[in-house]
Amino acid sequence: MTAWIGRIVAITMKPLLRFVSLSLALLLSSILFLFPQTVTSGGQAQHDALMLLMAGTIIGFIHGVGFKAQTLLFQLILSPILSWPIMLFGIFQGAEQAGWL
Repeated sequence: MTAWIGRIVAITMKPLLRFVSLSLALLLSSILFLFPQTVTSGGQAQHDALMLLMAGTIIGFIHGVGFKAQTLLFQLILSPILSWPIMLFGIFQGAEQAGWL
């Protein structure tokens, strides 16, 4: 089991994929800063959605700067496997709220 996790982590540590993570994290954090209505519904803040988007953004920044955790569990948690879908959802949600889509 640990061998396939190690292979996945090794693949995701390539510079181009780290650049993608950092770019997505910068884009999503900019959208959340400039368009906070992305995580509101009917004037009420959706704190659960904001926490999920912020977790994806943080993991994207961590992966993007090249941090590699020592334990296999944290390597899997801090990989783009979890953060990319979350960040892409947030970016498309923000683009829709801003009227770009």
